[in-house]
Amino acid sequence: MGGRESILAALINKKKDLDQIKSDKPLFFIWKLIIGLIVLISSIIVGYQLFTNTEFINELINNSGTMGPLVYVSILSLAITMLFPTPILKIFSGTFFGFSLGLLINFLASMIGGLLAFFIGRFFFRETIIKMIGKNKIALELERSLNTEGFKLSFLVRLSPLIPDEWLNYILSVSPISTKTFILSNSSSIVYSLIYAYYGAVLGRVVFSQKGLLDVNYSHIDWFLMILGVFATLISAIIITKISKNVFEKGIIESE
Repeated sequence: MGGRESILAALINKKKDLDQIKSDKPLFFIWKLIIGLIVLISSIIVGYQLFTNTEFINELINNSGTMGPLVYVSILSLAITMLFPTPILKIFSGTFFGFSLGLLINFLASMIGGLLAFFIGRFFFRETIIKMIGKNKIALELERSLNTEGFKLSFLVRLSPLIPDEWLNYILSVSPISTKTFILSNSSSIVYSLIYAYYGAVLGRVVFSQKGLLDVNYSHIDWFLMILGVFATLISAIIITKISKNVFEKGIIESE
């Protein structure tokens, strides 16, 4: 690569550019901080209530009807758009609504929130995002790689832990990929939507049972499959990360 700074390292570690953007768009980051604190405090309160007042939480969810899932989709979509880390919220969807509905909530929110972020970035914050991912040179390298490996790269990177999903939506918004390609690659979020909903459902069975873990009947095979699933997820993430890095570097080389 001729000593060139790694594009992936630049995307992940650009503190100077981020500080500059904060000074350029102070109100955006102030509101993001305020909403972030609200979400954090709310999560702490919900987590505390979840383990200390399960009957109230259970009754609240049962009485919410169809509005409960719709409100949760809206909250999760907003969190994705506002760049908040969402794994805890996605796990809680499985805890509150069960595996099947939790999976649907996570997937819908990922698609809606991701598309909103994509449009916001493409039409309103393009210059700001270009600065954030590394000035013109880095943005150009990103666009070159996506020109040659657009769908494959965006699909693989979304499955790997290289870049958080919430940030990737905005990074892809300044790339040359089409809205159709973005939607298709974003559909891969079904994988992590399933994983989060599953572990959330397991947590829900523990929390809402009468005796906690003692009241949850898991066979040795169930525990084995659960642990195996964790290791399979980690190994898959490592493999996909290596593949996506290779595709990324190949895209840059072919575009030169």
